[in-house]
Amino acid sequence: MIIPEHREAIQKHGKEIIKRKRIEHDDQQKEQIARFITYAHVNRQLVNLQMYDPYEDVHVIGLIEHLDSRSARFKVNGDWYVLSSNVSKMISTPGYLENSVL
Repeated sequence: MIIPEHREAIQKHGKEIIKRKRIEHDDQQKEQIARFITYAHVNRQLVNLQMYDPYEDVHVIGLIEHLDSRSARFKVNGDWYVLSSNVSKMISTPGYLENSVL
């Protein structure tokens, strides 16, 4: 029998063990992400972006509805995302000529 406080501590410790580190992009990678997002938005192409999450794989799939260059964010399916700090992997859209997988 485990008391609730111990159960919570065990669960928290388990989550910390599997916690992923954020990928830090250099300036060139940030520029590549921005060009990819802009290209997809202008050409109305579907995107498949793997976003940073410390515990699980999160994919954003859809059309870029809006770009906000001042705050460096974009909108997909009604949700806003930070442009480069949260994008960990880009899956190429059809017609995008550069290597789009980070």
